[in-house]
Parts: sequence; structure tokens; C-alpha cells
Amino acid sequence: MPDLKGVDDCLNYDLNRVYPWLSAYTFIASLTKSEFMLIASRQRLSTICEIPYFTINDQPVSLGSIHDGYVLIKNELDLICRLQSVS
Repeated sequence: MPDLKGVDDCLNYDLNRVYPWLSAYTFIASLTKSEFMLIASRQRLSTICEIPYFTINDQPVSLGSIHDGYVLIKNELDLICRLQSVS
């Protein structure tokens, strides 16, 4: 089983280091709307016991979606863009 706690720690560290740079150059993310995607093989997804917890500037980032290795990212992005333009 993968050590997701280690992944959490590393990614949170990196996100919190990048955030001040983004803010300084006005690439400010909408933290209340930010989400992450979890992409892995079906076998790897079946071994995950808990959802990773990520934060940016001490604000939680929610899980947007989980995908196996057979998803076509272009189709997913097209769907997200269509949904955003409707709302």
C-alpha cells in the first residue's frame, strides 16, 4: 500500500512554497474553488484507504475527482469547461 501521508506532506510543502510566488505575480488561485484530481491505475486506486488531504496557505483543497488509467483527460477537461460555461 502506498504511503499517502508522505505524499501529503511533500505536496503540501511544495504548494505552500509556490503560493507566495503565485501571489506576488498575481496568479492568485481561488482557494475556495480549487480542487485536485487523483489519477492512478484501477489496481492502485483499490489500495487507497483514505483520501489525501492537501492545503494551500492553510486552506483545504477538496478532491474534485478520481480517475483510473483509462480516462481520457481531454474528454474530462472538455466536460469541465462545458459545465463551467453553463454555470
